Amino acid sequence: MTYAGGRTVSVMEPGRRRRPGRFSEGPWSIESASGGTRPYAKHARSLSARNLRQRVIALTLGGAVVVAITIVAAPKAVNYFRAKPSVPLQNAVAVRNEAAAWIARWVSSSAVVACDRLMCSTLLAHQVRAEQFMPINPSSIDPVGSDVVVETAVVRSLFRGRLGAVYAPAILAKFGSGDARIEIRVTSRYGSVRRFERKLQASVSARRLGGQALLSNKRIAESALAARQLRAGMVDSRILATIAPLAAMCRLTILGFAGAAPGASKGMPLLSVDITEGDSADGGPAVSAGYERVEMPASLARILAFLRAQRQPLHRVLSGLATAPRARCHCPA
Repeated sequence: MTYAGGRTVSVMEPGRRRRPGRFSEGPWSIESASGGTRPYAKHARSLSARNLRQRVIALTLGGAVVVAITIVAAPKAVNYFRAKPSVPLQNAVAVRNEAAAWIARWVSSSAVVACDRLMCSTLLAHQVRAEQFMPINPSSIDPVGSDVVVETAVVRSLFRGRLGAVYAPAILAKFGSGDARIEIRVTSRYGSVRRFERKLQASVSARRLGGQALLSNKRIAESALAARQLRAGMVDSRILATIAPLAAMCRLTILGFAGAAPGASKGMPLLSVDITEGDSADGGPAVSAGYERVEMPASLARILAFLRAQRQPLHRVLSGLATAPRARCHCPA
């Protein structure tokens, strides 16, 4: 075939044209305008065939790499999913459950509890009503409006030092340590930490006076430890106010006070009391071994009936504990 300018290119005859899917054989000859011919070598493979070969090689190498990684990583992955939770995680779960159990037992069922999402779920699992929750999330400005704040790591990161310095200065109970530490705090209703501390000191002074009044009551006997706790103003004023009218009904022996939470702030009161009906054998005002000198279980009937009739302050009453027939009751925190 001759083009403009006198250049002639030979063309393959129809019978020699390559079939689809096959590669043509060369070389071809090209005739120039000068009358000479020069060979034109046709590559053995087309560009598309080379691309195909490169892709096959790349996929093969990639597959080999994936297989090698799978062989190395698969045993580690299986061990990871079969492995038990880490010790810090288990410790955090245990501390959360311990704090939730304490709240379920000691915090009033009418108290509003401020907590993060995970702690609220744990409290719900411990039979604390969802209506008591005041959820704390990243958009929360403060815990004002709650009675108790459960300070977890999440809550600490949100409020920093403002929680103890501004909103909830007193600690009811503390559990765990480090990042897993949980503090159950009382929300201040007095506007400032200084005013809250003054109110707390006034409460301790009033409790000392109430304790002295019980110690001077001839119808009440108490163990040596209970006497020291009354003198120090360590007993909740609601318990003091309940024991006084109860002693007018019958002679009492205070076996002991309890309910001190772990890590509680100074001035937080004891919330539980063990009492029984009776007096010391010699008629003295103090009893050094109150657990050994108790009356028959039937003598507790009047005490139990009186305590169970109270809506406040005592909301849980137990009887016949341990080896001595006695009544145990406690106030909500």
